[in-house]
Amino acid sequence: MTKRNDAGHGPKSKTANVANASSQSKKGTRREDAAGEERRALHSHNEVSQATAELSSAIRRNPLAAVGIAFTTGLVLALLARG
Repeated sequence: MTKRNDAGHGPKSKTANVANASSQSKKGTRREDAAGEERRALHSHNEVSQATAELSSAIRRNPLAAVGIAFTTGLVLALLARG
């Protein structure tokens, strides 16, 4: 039995078989890359959640310092934007 090419005409060449195998290999790599990116995003999300919780607790412990930091940051940004 002979293998047919994608168009359904004639046997596949060795080059076509190699190209198909290479394409399948790249698809597997892309899936692995996507899975790795998803894991990194989840890990990053966990870090952001933890940092947010720590910041909230620090503000609750010392609200006056938090207001002072926010005011100073706003003043510095305003001065930088002004020129």
